[in-house]
Amino acid sequence: MSIRKRLDHLIGLHIVFSLFIFGPATPVSDMIATGIYHRWRQYPSLGRGLIHAWLLLPTWGADEAAICWVANRDHPLNDTSGVLVLTTLGTLLLLDGSNNSVWSSGCSTRSSSPATSARLLESGNFVVQGQDDSTFQWQSFDYSSNVLLPGMKIGKNLWNGDGWYLSWWRSATDPGMGSYRYITELGGGTPENVMRNSNDGTKRYRTGPWNGERFDGVPEMASFATNFSYHYQVTVSPSEATYSYTAKQPGAPYSQVKLGEAGRSDPAARVG
Repeated sequence: MSIRKRLDHLIGLHIVFSLFIFGPATPVSDMIATGIYHRWRQYPSLGRGLIHAWLLLPTWGADEAAICWVANRDHPLNDTSGVLVLTTLGTLLLLDGSNNSVWSSGCSTRSSSPATSARLLESGNFVVQGQDDSTFQWQSFDYSSNVLLPGMKIGKNLWNGDGWYLSWWRSATDPGMGSYRYITELGGGTPENVMRNSNDGTKRYRTGPWNGERFDGVPEMASFATNFSYHYQVTVSPSEATYSYTAKQPGAPYSQVKLGEAGRSDPAARVG
């Protein structure tokens, strides 16, 4: 393996997003009921050296932030000696203190151009880019955790059956993949967002069908569109059935449908 770069710490533009490898556990007294947040200067301590991309939520005050992506959520490090590297093949690897691979972004087939850099974009998308600087050979937006950010999508790839979905944490302190998923489906040919138990397929929540402007069962989407200039997009084509949104107004809250351990929907700021 040939290592191109070691990535110990990345900060996005305006310090809205930051990527770290965090260390040992300390009490998590700063957690609040509507989400997983921490004080910006008191780094959270899930205790397992996970890679986190952190999202500062200005609508909740400049001192509060939320986890919006976890890379090695099911494969934690055992100590703080891990390092994130970018190989010459364009693969991101998280290595432990013995240089064993704990997590990998996998081989990219998006481009034949050699990967030259890994960047944390202002959107919160962590990307590996090719030489032309416009090709994403890999992006974290394709592997979401439990937060839907503007520009990220959920739904189905109708060509290969793969999906983009939100999946919840096992518990408030364990970011491992939980039992519930949130995804866009074609129910009777009409798109709607649903929450399902990934073990038995039981539907726990649904937004109602898309009516061209919003989901019928989520009337608050209209006020978000007005107050924060949200633009919702549902795409149904031969290749995909997906839902996404963009926020044109700076400081608009990010979408997060919080699932409790039993799959209870507990939205912090729901837009679909």
